[in-house]
Amino acid sequence: MLSRNYLFHTVYGRGLIEGLAETAPTPYIVVTMKELWHILKDKLGGADLAYVHFVESLELNRLEELVKALPKALSVIGVGGGRAMDVAKFIAWRRGIPLFQVPTITSTNAAFTHRCAVRIKGVVRYIGWAVPEVVYVDYDLIRSAPPYLNYAGVGDVFCIHTALYDWKLATERGKEKLWPWDEELAAEARRVLQSVREKTHEIHKVSDIGIK
Repeated sequence: MLSRNYLFHTVYGRGLIEGLAETAPTPYIVVTMKELWHILKDKLGGADLAYVHFVESLELNRLEELVKALPKALSVIGVGGGRAMDVAKFIAWRRGIPLFQVPTITSTNAAFTHRCAVRIKGVVRYIGWAVPEVVYVDYDLIRSAPPYLNYAGVGDVFCIHTALYDWKLATERGKEKLWPWDEELAAEARRVLQSVREKTHEIHKVSDIGIK
């Protein structure tokens, strides 16, 4: 039975990381990239920080080792692109702790998907299940990334067009047992796709509307 709670709780605005530091259960783990830490350390690097992990590998065996080695924490915060989002999801899933996501670019849809994109001997596999408490979309933080990276995420939205046909066909042929075709969810996906088609100029400008 599909849950009707399709959409992740998403907050849009500016200066959101400061509020996140006051919201996430402490102590927390931060998952990010080395090149971003200079932006984050004054906001998330205080006494409530249990550990900061700079993403290097998505190999499953390395991630399992990481989860075992991490100190005790009550939540995990992912800040960055798709790799940081996926590792944060993996930790939240394996540790059973709340997840908070802060995408810094709109290059993928990783902040808005439940599965973790890990690697097994270099091959991508989607495993786990993690739903963030909140996804924080900070306009200024995203706009600070190179524009071409923000444009790239549009491809993840446009894949809805063919994915809906694949999903319906798989259901009709009895190949989709876990997530059978759902017209209400498909309609919501079409609405998202159409909203992107109507806002291409805003997306190109990386405006607040385009980011949202």
